[in-house]
Amino acid sequence: MKYFLLLISILFLQLSFAKYPYIRKVETNEVEWKASLDGIPVTIHLEIDKRSKQHQNHSFLKGWYWYDKYKIKIPLVGYDADVRGIYLAVFENDSIWKSQRDSNETYFISEEVKFWQNVKGAKEKFEFFNPGVKEDGIWIWEGETANVKINEEGTIGFYNTEYLVFNETDSIDILKAEWLFGNAGGFEVYAFNPKTKSVVLHYNHRSTPDYVFGYCGGGHESGFLQLKLSDYKSEKPLELKNFIYSSCLNYTSIGMIEKEEVINKSNQTETRKYYYSSDLRLPPLTLEIDLKAANVKKL
Repeated sequence: MKYFLLLISILFLQLSFAKYPYIRKVETNEVEWKASLDGIPVTIHLEIDKRSKQHQNHSFLKGWYWYDKYKIKIPLVGYDADVRGIYLAVFENDSIWKSQRDSNETYFISEEVKFWQNVKGAKEKFEFFNPGVKEDGIWIWEGETANVKINEEGTIGFYNTEYLVFNETDSIDILKAEWLFGNAGGFEVYAFNPKTKSVVLHYNHRSTPDYVFGYCGGGHESGFLQLKLSDYKSEKPLELKNFIYSSCLNYTSIGMIEKEEVINKSNQTETRKYYYSSDLRLPPLTLEIDLKAANVKKL
């Protein structure tokens, strides 16, 4: 019995250790801001009612605001256009918002933002122009405007991100790291070498995450990122290599995959071969991934 418990303990420790590193995805679906409207304290509470079908990170919002002195909730509805702003309105009847939410959302981001900037039938409106950071907005009522100041520190908007977690205390917000050059996530840990602090991440995401129509709107970007880190908190790696094997945005050099196969795999290495559409006349791409050393090599 003693040996059995010891074996279970060892297995538990191994499993606990094996879970690192991993990707932890974080989404905010609800925010509450302490703010001031022309110097008067107010609270604004917002929740994601429905995510956009047309644009990633865009959502239809529902919530309320009140003047802190009276605490009477005033219903709010609106649209989160990510870095293009948050637009809120107070309606007698929110049928306009429901219609836009359920069937009339436009394909073009600029047109959708323009709709909310000029929405008809609103008694009051709020506009926050850059909700990803601490930023002032405006309140509009019967043609009059007043400044709205968000009192919360740091990020105040809805956001999605992915953390590369190494242990209970060390992690990197990889979607905010400068070295990602616009990568939109979809990461998974493929290989890890704790001795050299090397990591291989696989990624697969939409080519234009903020816009599903037009150029590459339905395309994807896929590849491997090889990182060598100085420590488990630094957002700037010592080395970075990007091995793209499928791309719509870079179709002149890398095309859409017609077939992929693993031609060799062991506990130590994995060799993958990618064949591209014949009309692009591209030779197959072969990548060798050293799973133990966390290293990728183009053959």
